[in-house]
This record gives sequence, C-alpha cells and structure tokens, in this order.
Amino acid sequence: MWTACDVDRLRRMVERDKNHPSIVMWSLGNESHTGRNLAAMAAWTRDRDPSRPVHYEGDHACEYVDVYSRMYASHAEVEQIGRERTHGIPFVLCEFAHAMGNGPGGMLEYRELFERYRTVQGGFIWEWIDHGLEVDGHYAYGGDFGETIHDGNFVIDGLVFPDRTPSPGLLEFAKVFEPVRITGTAGGIRVESFYDHVPLEHLRFEWVYEVDGVEVAAGSLAVPPVPAGEHADLPVPEVPAAEGEGWLTVRARLANPTSWADAGHVIAWGQIAVAEPEPVSPIGGVELVGVGDVLWLGPGEFDTATGLLTRLGDHPVDGPRLDLWRAPTDNDRGSDNPEEKAWRDAGLHRLQHRVIEVGVQETALVVRTRVAPPSRGFGMFADYRWTADGDRLRLQLSVTPDGEWPCTLPRLGLRMALQADTVEWFGAGPGEAYADSRQSVRIGQFQSTVDALQTPYVFPQENGNRTDTRRLRLGGVQISGEPVFDFTARRWTSEDLDAARHTNELEPRDRVYLNLDLAQHGLGTASCGPGVLPQYRLHAQKASFAITFQTL
Repeated sequence: MWTACDVDRLRRMVERDKNHPSIVMWSLGNESHTGRNLAAMAAWTRDRDPSRPVHYEGDHACEYVDVYSRMYASHAEVEQIGRERTHGIPFVLCEFAHAMGNGPGGMLEYRELFERYRTVQGGFIWEWIDHGLEVDGHYAYGGDFGETIHDGNFVIDGLVFPDRTPSPGLLEFAKVFEPVRITGTAGGIRVESFYDHVPLEHLRFEWVYEVDGVEVAAGSLAVPPVPAGEHADLPVPEVPAAEGEGWLTVRARLANPTSWADAGHVIAWGQIAVAEPEPVSPIGGVELVGVGDVLWLGPGEFDTATGLLTRLGDHPVDGPRLDLWRAPTDNDRGSDNPEEKAWRDAGLHRLQHRVIEVGVQETALVVRTRVAPPSRGFGMFADYRWTADGDRLRLQLSVTPDGEWPCTLPRLGLRMALQADTVEWFGAGPGEAYADSRQSVRIGQFQSTVDALQTPYVFPQENGNRTDTRRLRLGGVQISGEPVFDFTARRWTSEDLDAARHTNELEPRDRVYLNLDLAQHGLGTASCGPGVLPQYRLHAQKASFAITFQTL
C-alpha cells in the first residue's frame, strides 16, 4: 500500500540530485529491511537514470540492486567474499571502521583486502563528525539534558571532533588510504600511484635525512610523471655519513594551490630506515648501600620494605611497578562480549601488589612480587632486577603468568609518578598510536607539554600512547629503551580517566603519571563492528623488557 509513497520519495531525490557529478550511485535508503516496495524503487530509478548503479544494503540476495553491500563485515568475512565472488557485481562496505572514540583499529588490513580482491571495491567509514553539543566548556551527548530515552555517547562516533578538529582516527585514515605510496626497496625508493586517472605531475617530492631525530640533510627528489596505477623506482639520495639511527623521510606535496588546499599540502609520505642504531652499552655493577630503611643503588634510592624506587638523583618518584589496566575505550566497551566486562569481571581494575622478597644478587637489587586481583586464583609474578653504573640505573622487568587467565590484558608495562611539565622523545610521533592504528606516525624527535599529549575524546578513555620510543626525557629524567617502549604521560591516573564521563571531570593532580609499556591491547572497532584482530590481542604470557633511567 506504500509503494507510490516510497517511489515518490526516491523520485524527488533523483530529480533533485541527478545533475551533481559527485553522485556516483543511488541508494534506496538505510536499514529498512527488504520487500517489493524497495524493488519498485530500484526499478523506477534504473529506468530514469540507467547511467548510475543502484545500491541498497538490505537486499542481501542482490535481487534488485547492482552492488552487493554489507555494513561492518569483519576482515574474515570480507576476505571470504573476495575469494568467493570473483565475478559479477562489486562488493561495497556501506559502513565500516566505526569511528567512535579511540580508533578505529584495523584499517590497514581492510585496505589490503580492498587491493587484493578485484570485486571488493572499498567502503564508507561511519562517520564524519562527533555529534556533541558544547555546554560549559565540554561537549555533551545523550542523557546530559534530562531526557529519558537516548543513545548516550553513541552519537560521538566521527573522524573529527565536534569543533571540526581532526581526530587521530582521521590522520590514520588519511595515511592508510593516501593516493601515493612511498616505500623502500632493496635498491632504493619506490613511488607508486594509486590514482585512477591523473599522473603525478601535480605533486613535488622532497626528502629529509635525520640521524637520531636530528636533520642532517634535505633536498628535492626528481620523480617522473608516473601514470595512474604505475610506479617509479628511484635511487636513495646521497646522504652524509653520521653515527646513529638514520631515517629518510620522503613527502609528496601539492605543487600548486587548489580549491581545497594550499600549495605544499602533504598528500603522502613514507619513511625508509638507512642506518641502524648504535648498540646500547651494557650496565656494569656498583654496590648497593643500605642505611636504615633506605637502599641506594647508583642514582636510585629505594624503600627497603617494598623495593620501590623513591628517588632518582634529586627527583622524587613513585614506582615504577607492574600495570595491566587502562581506561576502557568505546571499542573495549562494545560487542556482545565486551573486553571491558571481561577485564572488570577478572578484577583487573583493582590489582593488588604483594612483595614476596627484596634481596640482593651480586650487584643487583632484586624485588619479587605477585600481582593479582583480590580473591582470584590467577595473577602475575613480576620480578624487578635493578643494576647501576655511574649515573645510569637499569631495570629489567620479567613477568610470568600464574594460574589460568580468563581474559586478555588491557596493557603490559610499568606505571610510575613524578614531577614534569614538558616531554621530549625520540621515537614514533608526533601523535598517538596503538598496535592496530599506527600508520600515521613516523620516527623522529618530538617535544610537547604533558597537557598537549592528551587526546580530548568527548567520552574520556585511554589515549595519548606514543609507540616505538627509543629515548624519553621528562621531569629531569631520561628513559632509554632496549630497544623501544611505549609511553603515556598524564596528570591523572588511569582510574581517574576511567571514572570520568566528560572531559571537564578530569582534575589534574600534583604529579604526572607515566606508563612505560611493552604492549597494549589493540583498538578494533567493536563499538559497532568487529573487535581486535588476533595478531593485535594482548594475552597473558611470559615476557621481559628493560629500560634505563638517567638524571639530566
């Protein structure tokens, strides 16, 4: 009985928009099941405009559409579709990579599937903007206005924040789907075009060579007008010899201004490792000195009862000690079996630390602990082995699971507290990155305030992680990895972040809380879609990593 009304709705849309060249296909609607009325809409549209295909996700059998469409299909499902539907109509993800909060993770793996299978065309990220309303210096969402029926923060699911500033998710999206790919080969540099029509004449290429994050040379790279879909192989520019870890960064910029960006806007970039880092010199051995309830080992002062580091040179510190918790992300809270629920059911948000032994082995201070949630039969043995040499203090953390763990781990690393305002690091940056969302960062030397390291997600959650850190300086302390570590630094604890529901609820404390991590669980897109891919899931297993502290 509603056929005429449904067809009329589509007729008005087609007649209104038919002359817009940006319209590449017609969609019958969204999430309206299927039936003869939709088939009638498709027939009318195809008769009126045979030049454009017809799309509708609800027609899973593809009886009246020209595109096979799904929303939030997992990577495994997309791969199966690519393998099985090698001929016929194209497949499109009408929604994927749900951009809610910290994420989406796994975009690179989707791109690889799009490129691997001819009939898998790509997809449309949901969605563009966080629908938050500014109220008293923060952004509000469903339920903040006294309404009883609402979607909470499920409207906060875009690639840009409510004020239109890009989120880390947008930067990751831009990098993963950049139209030019710059990579290293055995013989030099490959510049590959993923444009469909235009050659690369509209771009200029430049390079910079950095050693340990410091620029030592730069220049222009002569790239021929590579046709669409083709590539060019070029030699690596001659760079001066220098001791340290060398990285060549090549950027493709707009040669001329356009209607949407100025000349010089970066379209694509790539990094190539040129020189390996120098090996870390070993830590020798100095004797421990103990007086009363204090132990000294090199520049470190320790509590004899707990084995905790309390001072580093002139700098008071608290910790470090094993940390497994993070403030759950929107994706951690999603799906029918959310990671957050499993973590809380396991008690990972209220771990307790029991000191088994504080002892001396030759010139090392060894602290053995067991870390576990209360009244549970599983936990982690955490062994801290401290050695010193002059002004260097080295910590090797070794963890061994105890009992049968029922869930993944949010993170695996150390947490400590100290005084700091600014941060400088040599590693991946300048923005945040996680195991399955790290394409948009590059290796370099970066600096920031502690406050600027935070990503202001409308609904507070884990954020600000910097990866592949070789060297970190903050609060008069330098921390070096063997070879790398991740870090976050913030003026509130993970528990504060977990408890907040709006950014204005985060109150700075009098110290900076620093996480030094071996790994974190991936992000995924389980807020509406698949969870974390298996290779990015963090499980309880035996592990060890080392860092070295120095005072500046």
